Amino acid sequence: PFELFCEKRSRKTKSNKIPARLDYRTISLKSNLKLKGRLASNLNEQTKISELWINLTTLKKHNKIMIPLNPAEYHLNKLRQADKIIDCELIKKNNKWYIYVTCQYNAPLQQINKIRAIDLGISRSITTVLLEPGKDLNKNSFLIIREGRKKQKLEQYDNLIAKLQNQHKFKQLKRIRENRKNFIEDQERKLAESIAKISNNAILGIGYPKEIKYRNYKGNGNKQMRKRLQKWSYNRLINYIIQSCEEKGIEAIKLNEYNTSKTCSNCNSKDTQRPYQNNWSLFHCNNCKITLNSDINASINQSKLIMRQVSLNQWASDEHAGIVNDYSQKSKSTKAQTKALLLDAQGFSPE
Repeated sequence: PFELFCEKRSRKTKSNKIPARLDYRTISLKSNLKLKGRLASNLNEQTKISELWINLTTLKKHNKIMIPLNPAEYHLNKLRQADKIIDCELIKKNNKWYIYVTCQYNAPLQQINKIRAIDLGISRSITTVLLEPGKDLNKNSFLIIREGRKKQKLEQYDNLIAKLQNQHKFKQLKRIRENRKNFIEDQERKLAESIAKISNNAILGIGYPKEIKYRNYKGNGNKQMRKRLQKWSYNRLINYIIQSCEEKGIEAIKLNEYNTSKTCSNCNSKDTQRPYQNNWSLFHCNNCKITLNSDINASINQSKLIMRQVSLNQWASDEHAGIVNDYSQKSKSTKAQTKALLLDAQGFSPE
């Protein structure tokens, strides 16, 4: 059997050993597929057994073994499309041997004419705002993803895990925990792919909640928040989004979102209230008297951070010069644009 993963590192086995990664000095992929990289080499003779072989060095000097692989057409196409084959990794699972091949793909960068900022959250998984040249902010500029079905499924898993723990059924408990982990990673990858699909021709900024778990230390009086943060894998989701964007040639960067939830996106004042009227979803500015959804306010501030953190002149060509000036004007004044958001301060909630 043959499996192909891109830049995936294996976990420790039961013996606490991580399988060694093999480079061109100890292993080579032999085929007539015209593969690229020092690891790839041509197969001298045609064979009907397999289109892909590995030539593996043994402990005996000048002694190598040839092993036929059983790749699917999907894996062969991935290898053909690869710009470079970097290394391999031999893995043993359930008394079967697999080979993981690390491939490098070069995706051409897309032309940038939009800015998309993403604010991550626990209750609302993603809140994103899109800035386009010549257009004011409106309801269609925002998207809020709550992932209600995913949370219901995780609640079912958590109840089942608690039940199995009380019954001391540890074999089933291990399997259910693994299923829960795989379900979360699968949902996060699908979410990352959907974000990449709607971010064509945009520079993407993702708010990184730096030290949020550190600030909610044990003994701070907010035990419930600590429990919620322990289950929030924001760093993995950010990496999935960046990886999905890189595959499409979309530039994605991490943003330090410190104080973006406390600063007014309309007047940049920090004289604000959150929660407002005992509602954490609302944000109120005492300076300009504006009331917004808190996640929307944070996403607008993060779109401004993109313009501050990234030098737009570096990626904007001559034909994009007008876009740069347009964004600069948008960042100076957002009062007229945010008036449309006052109608529905609870947020716009497409699932």
